[in-house]
Amino acid sequence: MSEKVTIRLTENSEILDALRDKQILQRDAEGKEFYSRYFDSLEIRFYPGIPLFLNRTVAEALRQSSEVSVGPYIGSWLTNALEIVSE
Repeated sequence: MSEKVTIRLTENSEILDALRDKQILQRDAEGKEFYSRYFDSLEIRFYPGIPLFLNRTVAEALRQSSEVSVGPYIGSWLTNALEIVSE
């Protein structure tokens, strides 16, 4: 049986602002912001404040693919927009 973990979009305001500035955060039909990642040709949407329970392998792959540059061009730092919050 595969292990499930909880993964969510970060609550860090600097990272969320960077996602907005780069137009990575999108809006759904209801106007709610979400962060979209694809795994095995399926779109997975992450909404702020709403955790998802996924297989550990899927969660790790999504987290690794969520890297974003934060800050000004010179001196920016890389971090992940997705966080695994419980194991």
